[in-house]
Amino acid sequence: MTKTKRGGGCIIYALDTLTTNKVEDSILNSLPESVWTSVNTLNHSLLLGFIYKTFDSSNNENDLIINSSIHASALNFNAKVITGDFNCPGTNWSTGS
Repeated sequence: MTKTKRGGGCIIYALDTLTTNKVEDSILNSLPESVWTSVNTLNHSLLLGFIYKTFDSSNNENDLIINSSIHASALNFNAKVITGDFNCPGTNWSTGS
């Protein structure tokens, strides 16, 4: 994000009763406007990612999102959730096109 734009940024809030840690991963952390955290219980681990994609994102930025998502899916967590604001105004969510 450039200094001329207003807004932006990502945050994940978690209950203080949960065990959470910022995920330190060079591929995930190379994606601007994203935050990644792990939520751990005694028997399970969850990777939680939040991504903000601007309306005018470049093809390079879109490729970074895709590659980060593929990389995240291969990480050693029991479950993964990737959510965010992907700003896809031309998508028909009923048909998936």
